[in-house]
Amino acid sequence: MLPRQQRATEHADFNPYIYDLTKKAKDHLFDLDMAEPTVRPTGHWWHGYMTSCVTSSIDIAAARDGVRYIPAHEILAIKNASLSISIDQATLIPDQLFALDYGGSFRAFALEVDRGTEPKTTTAKRKSLANSIDLYRKLIEKQIHKSHFGLSANLLILWVFSTRSNEARFLEMLSDCSDIVRQSILTISLETKYLFAKETPEIYQNDLQRSAFPSLNISVY
Repeated sequence: MLPRQQRATEHADFNPYIYDLTKKAKDHLFDLDMAEPTVRPTGHWWHGYMTSCVTSSIDIAAARDGVRYIPAHEILAIKNASLSISIDQATLIPDQLFALDYGGSFRAFALEVDRGTEPKTTTAKRKSLANSIDLYRKLIEKQIHKSHFGLSANLLILWVFSTRSNEARFLEMLSDCSDIVRQSILTISLETKYLFAKETPEIYQNDLQRSAFPSLNISVY
């Protein structure tokens, strides 16, 4: 039950009650030398929470296999890069960035978490699945991530969905993309009640789907 003072915004979409950072808060963290460029707690809190659940589950499961999880801040430090990437006249900002070190062999990942709130297409200047696919298509085909982040490893896009139906529709949307794009985009659907309640090693251990290509298991290099 919310306090009476908060009930006016109880049903406001994308209006987090806690953990949001204002500009003053960001400036204060910067003054304390605690600014963190790889975490963006400025959107819907549940979205950021789901993103953290995904990355922490991969981190824990990989560690048990002796695979090192490389967080975003280590990757960005290679070239002192930003998480956001300029592509043509648009900006692509992954929900998170990480890599896995299999003992000298590496895979890098951009993470996208879909809670079913994004439209498939839109004419407005908001994020949609179609817009995101187009930006990632350009990123992969032009290998922009290598020059921006200083990566030598190929970049895989991990898209996590909260329903199987949304995942299926998304995979259909990739059918017109080039082979290299369809090979590079991995998908999985997970019920959020399980993801939020406990560690979810399935993201790391299970086969991840690809459009018109065999599935890929990221626990094996």
